[in-house]
Order: sequence, then structure tokens, then C-alpha cells
Amino acid sequence: GALIGEDFVAAAPVLTLLLLAATFELTASSLRSASYAIGHAAKVLRLSVLSAIIYLALFVLLTLELGLIGAGLAACAAALLPPVAMAIMIRNSMRKKDS
Repeated sequence: GALIGEDFVAAAPVLTLLLLAATFELTASSLRSASYAIGHAAKVLRLSVLSAIIYLALFVLLTLELGLIGAGLAACAAALLPPVAMAIMIRNSMRKKDS
């Protein structure tokens, strides 16, 4: 069998969503370092645990409802939370510092 072909066409939407989730994770890596630097390591850990719980819950619910595409959507939703939350956390810390 070939590595690519008609058999793998159905996986393209799921892989697209997983690549989007990976993009969110990449964004989170620099924000994670900034959060550590300003003393929010414990908050980042709690955020990671929350994100994992959200992923598992959404994975089960969305996969049952939507099939494999649900797994990709769950990954995107869970991967989007940390960078958004860390950006807000960093912004709030910077505002407090300026006050």
C-alpha cells in the first residue's frame, strides 16, 4: 500500500484540525515562558490540568456525536484555552505593574 491515496482522504479534515490545535500549542509555548517569568507557574499548571479535563470531556462527547472530526474539534478547543488565558493573565500582570 501507498502512504497516501484515496484511503487517506477521509483523514484530511481531522488532520487539518489537529494542525490548527498544534498552532495554538505553539503560540502557548512562548506565553507559557512569559507566565513563568512573571511568577504564574502554579496558574499555568492549573490551566494545563483544566485544559486536559476539557479535552477529555469534549473528546468523548464530540467523538460520539461527530465521529473522528469531533476528536479534532476537541483538540482545537482544548488547545485554544491556554494561550488565551495566559495572554489575559500576562496582560493583567502588566497592567498591575504599570499602576
